[in-house]
Amino acid sequence: MNAREKMTEAKRLLIEVKNSGYWPFASPAPCSTERKIKENMNAAIERIDNAIFWHDEMFGKGRDDMSEQVK
Repeated sequence: MNAREKMTEAKRLLIEVKNSGYWPFASPAPCSTERKIKENMNAAIERIDNAIFWHDEMFGKGRDDMSEQVK
């Protein structure tokens, strides 16, 4: 699995948690802590999405972009 695939999987997993009924996203009246969890998870998804965009700008979508040491 290359770096792009790993970032895409990380984003997919965060979206899965977000859509799973996880309380900070399901709460009808979230407390401040729940709001912080929600805000930070949404920010993480956005940042991973941006990282994927910039990765594609640098490497393209199909290039093997990782050294053997990190595979």
